[in-house]
Amino acid sequence: MTRLMPAHLTVLAVVAVVSLSVLTPAVCAQALPSITEYSLPPDTLAKSEALYRTRVAMFAVGTIYSVALLLLVLALRVAPRLRDRAERTSARRFVQ
Repeated sequence: MTRLMPAHLTVLAVVAVVSLSVLTPAVCAQALPSITEYSLPPDTLAKSEALYRTRVAMFAVGTIYSVALLLLVLALRVAPRLRDRAERTSARRFVQ
């Protein structure tokens, strides 16, 4: 790893000051047009709205499915059956 000498630090400081002085808010405002609003083209907007509705619907369906599946596993008492089967298969805790 190289050490920065005081001369290097001075050069870096000068470059930083010069670059900051060039990019004043007035210069930036002149260089860029002012944007008042953002809108998508109609076809892209329709696609994005459809994608949003699909994602929301899939999230809702996935959540309802997960809760229903959990309730089904609890109602059918699947977990105790799996535990009993594992205990019958091996007496060793690690294998279970």
